[in-house]
Amino acid sequence: MKKIPTLLGIVIIIAWSIIAVGGAIAYQYFWVEKFLKIEGNFIANKVPTFGDYLSPEKFTGEIAPIDYFSNENAREFRGQIKKAIEKGVNFAGSYFLALWNCGKNCEKGLVMDATNGKVYNLPEIVPCGIDFRADSNLLIINSDKDCVKNLKSTSVKKRYFVWEKN
Repeated sequence: MKKIPTLLGIVIIIAWSIIAVGGAIAYQYFWVEKFLKIEGNFIANKVPTFGDYLSPEKFTGEIAPIDYFSNENAREFRGQIKKAIEKGVNFAGSYFLALWNCGKNCEKGLVMDATNGKVYNLPEIVPCGIDFRADSNLLIINSDKDCVKNLKSTSVKKRYFVWEKN
């Protein structure tokens, strides 16, 4: 009698593990697929700069209608998207980056493609400042100089991401 509940428990644990790992992989593949994280020891201790990742294009055409069904968060944050579009292209040559506050030490955002209207998530929640430029594919998270002091944490480090255009 004890073998059946033990076997059932093992099956449940394995199924849960597959779902958890599969969800993490799906998140990385489907929602953060456009960003490449730059990690590790930088060559000759050179930190990535915006100039290292200049965008070869500068958008000048007519802005495509936003595809609110291309991202699960787009419909919920229509107001922030519209405000970003009004300000003009501000990231990677042909993209709009919209940011909003989600609590103390928390910013979220979306990236919209001016050429086709598709919407993408940022690679992660921003606890302590974000830097980006209209002419560069580089995105710097935790860019605030007082980040460690404000969060009272020494584990907070700048994180570098590069937008990959398909």
